[in-house]
This record gives sequence, C-alpha cells and structure tokens, in this order.
Amino acid sequence: MITHFIPDDVRWQMSLNLLITLPLLLALSILFGDHYVDIFLPLYRVVLDFALPGFEVVQMSRSHANGESVVAATVLAVRDQIVGGHTAPAGFSIDASTLAAHAGKHVVLLLLVPMLWPGLKFSQRWFCSAVACLMLPMLEALDIPLVLAGAVRDLLEMSLAPDMASRSWLVHWVRVLDGGGRVVLPIALGIACVQMMRLIGPFKTSGKRMTQ
Repeated sequence: MITHFIPDDVRWQMSLNLLITLPLLLALSILFGDHYVDIFLPLYRVVLDFALPGFEVVQMSRSHANGESVVAATVLAVRDQIVGGHTAPAGFSIDASTLAAHAGKHVVLLLLVPMLWPGLKFSQRWFCSAVACLMLPMLEALDIPLVLAGAVRDLLEMSLAPDMASRSWLVHWVRVLDGGGRVVLPIALGIACVQMMRLIGPFKTSGKRMTQ
C-alpha cells in the first residue's frame, strides 16, 4: 500500500489534519453552502446559455424541492430543435434541476488536498488553499450548469428520438460526473495546484521528508 512509503510521523500528521480539517469544511459547507451557490448563479446561467445553442435561459435560481436545496433552470427553445431527423418547433420550454450540494463537494475535496498533503508547512498549506480557491469557478462551470444542460438534452433526445444510438456529449459528461468524475476532478486540480506551488521557491524544500 502507498502508506508504507510514508513515514509514521507524516502519517500521524496527515491523520490529525484530516480529523481537524474535514469536519470544519463539512460544517462550513452546510452552513454557507446555499450562499456559495448563490454567488455562482450568474456563472451557471452564462455557461448553460453557451452549452445550449438554440435555447434561451429564462430562469435560473436556487430553490428547495423535497426538502433539498436544488439549482433549477428553465430554458426556452428559440429555434426549431432537430434530433435524429425529428423536429420540435421553437417555443417550447424545458425545466431542469440538480442538487445544489454538488457544489459543496468541490470546495471540500479541493481544499482537503493541500491540507492533507505531506511535507507542507502550515503557511504553505494555507497558501496552496488560497490558490486552489481560484480554481473553483472552473469546477463550478464544469459541473452544475453542464448537468442542467445534459438534463435538457437528454429529455429532448428521449422525447424526439429515444432509439438514437449517438447521444449528446452533454449526456455523456453527466454520466462521467455521476460515475466518479465529480470526486476525481477537484482532487486532481488540488494535486495539480500543490505540485505547481512546490515549484515555487519557498516550496522546493517541502518534499525533503518524503525522500528520507
């Protein structure tokens, strides 16, 4: 196992950091998750509008459904939609929604990486975390609005051409996210952030303990 290559003192430090950081991040996600989503609603709207040519986003909001916070959108077809040789005339609307909690996962997983990375000093962890936060808009753009767009395309394709073999890339992207991509993506970006920061002067010696 990979832990066999990590010194005992480093493993204890990682475990301690996990016990402190994870509950704190989860608590912040629960307390301020809705406010976090509200900040990115304009970005969600722009990305959704870009991902669905021929549609206009007429409504984008955070609401509650079945006791859970969701991001909901309504799109209006401003052009005829052709799928698999079938045509749906312009003027119809489609509603789509997804769990707002997905956004909170990005923050928790992204920030866990620098907080748990072995060999970093306290100040380095916080610096990496601050830099990692700059990646949050990219994570948000790749998840919530594309999931909404994928739901719209999936409903449209299933309604007009349910037997069509080739599906929209948006539908496939949603399957990637639901199949583990939503977890892998922020972790990968967190690792990339730490490795990039370690190339900067003050971070070059941060890996000495791992090479003993």
